Formats: sequence, structure tokens, C-alpha cells
Amino acid sequence: MAESPVQLHDDTERLIVIVGSPAKASGDDDRLTARLGQPMRSLDTSDVAELEHALNPVCHIAERIDQQLTPAVTQAPVKDRCQPRCGRPATLARCTQPGNRSVGVATLGKVKDEAKTVLKALYLGTCLINGLKSLDADSGFHPGGVKCGAVGGAVFEADGVTISAAAAAGAQTYADKVFGQFEPDVMRVDTGLAKSNYFALCGDATTAPLLCGGRFLNDDVIDVTYSYLLSGADPRAPLDGSASSDPLVNQLKALVSDGVQYSSNPAQNNDNATAPDPTNPNQFHPNISQGFPYSAAPF
Repeated sequence: MAESPVQLHDDTERLIVIVGSPAKASGDDDRLTARLGQPMRSLDTSDVAELEHALNPVCHIAERIDQQLTPAVTQAPVKDRCQPRCGRPATLARCTQPGNRSVGVATLGKVKDEAKTVLKALYLGTCLINGLKSLDADSGFHPGGVKCGAVGGAVFEADGVTISAAAAAGAQTYADKVFGQFEPDVMRVDTGLAKSNYFALCGDATTAPLLCGGRFLNDDVIDVTYSYLLSGADPRAPLDGSASSDPLVNQLKALVSDGVQYSSNPAQNNDNATAPDPTNPNQFHPNISQGFPYSAAPF
């Protein structure tokens, strides 16, 4: 622009809506050539705003109007313009206010409750199977390391529909523990661990967060997760791709496995519940390198 650059700021006393610019605006192709000592071109208002404040001027101006006028007047345009593409934290914060694009505390609580309902179903399913196989709370599988409050038919009341009080209490304990161990869902890498893979615990099976070993490309994340959720990673059902003479263990492995293996060679797979099917051409991957950057050879 011809005059001095315009700086947009957070002061509420003054709002710039129209900025005069008698000079022709620069185009995207008006770049400096590769030589020294040349004059620099003027910056457009939008250039100044984005360079100095990392903001989208359209969204920012809409925000400033919203702050100075009544909500009834500005609600629609601000909701339309305040999208995540605006790169300014203050603007994004305003976009999360109730009535715009926010997820409130009450809604988030309902999402957590739904997630725990699914976890309770996993727990109760294992407890039901334990009883059907004549295993009690001690000898049966312990989903998430939590003993079953009731097994077999005792999971339900006499009507066969209502969950018994003991089973419901155990399910709540399990859901609270497991949710706290896996949320927030981020990858953690503790370089002090003797072995680094997805199955490496931060401490023991009671700690939260649970896993601190990062992961390799050939770690079977799904099998490991479900092995813990359904049986507490019971050593009677090891994640070694082997079959068992115990039908219950084989049934558990079938429930734990997603049926997808990294390689057709079992030696290249980490923590798979079941063996790979070499006749399936729609999976498998070249083996990873043992040196940096640890990626596989191209196909």
C-alpha cells in the first residue's frame, strides 16, 4: 500500500473496517528477483495481518465486530467465518463458545459414558464365558486385570435380562480403570525401558497410563489391546501366533485377533494372537530395516 502499513491488534477501542490503498495491490507473481540491493514492494493489508499476527483478517474482523455489537446482530456471520482455518488461537477460542462449534462439558461426559458402556460389555462378555467354561472369578480370565464380580449365569438377575449388582460393580471398576489407562490416546516412548515395543508397560498393569514402549511397524496393536481388554493379557493365551489344545484359549485368541498380520513369516510379526494365512494375498508387508530409519524396502 502507499501509506504506512496497517497493524491489526486486540484493542477494542478502535476497529478498522475499510482501509484505503491508492496504489495497485501486488499480485502473487510480484516476487523479488535473485539480486541484491533492490527495493521491496509494499505489502497488502492481508499480508501485514498474517505476517505480524498469524491471523486470517476476514475472520479477525468478524470477531472484532462480534465483540462490539450485540450477539443477535453478529451471531450468523461470525459462526460462518470463524472456522478452524483461522490460524489465530484467540479467534479459535471464540469459535468454541457455546452456540457455535463447541463440544460442551455435558456432551463430552456423555461421550465418555458411551465409551465406558462399550468397555463394560467387553468385561461382562468375558465373565459370562468364564462361567460357561466352569471357571470362577479366580481361575477365569481377568479382563483388564480386574476379577469378575460374577461369572456365567450369575452375571444376570433371575429374569435373565437385568445385570446383577455384583457384575455391574465389577464392570464399572473395569471401565473406569481401562478408560484412565488408555485416555488420552497418545503414543508414549520411555527410552529407559529395557525393551521398546507396543506391549511395554509404563510400570505394571495397574498404572495409568498403561503403555510406554512406543511401537514398531510390525507390532500387532489390535491384538495386544484386545488381549488386555478381554483377558488382562493372560499368559495362558500368549500372543505368539500359536494354537492351543484348550478350546477356550483358542476361542479367546479368535476374539482377540483382527486376523491381520504384518508378514507371512511369523518370525517377523510381534504379538500376533493367531498365525498368518500365507494364502491371503491382500495383506503382509516387506520386513522392516533394523537400522535407521527403520522403514521397509519399497514394493
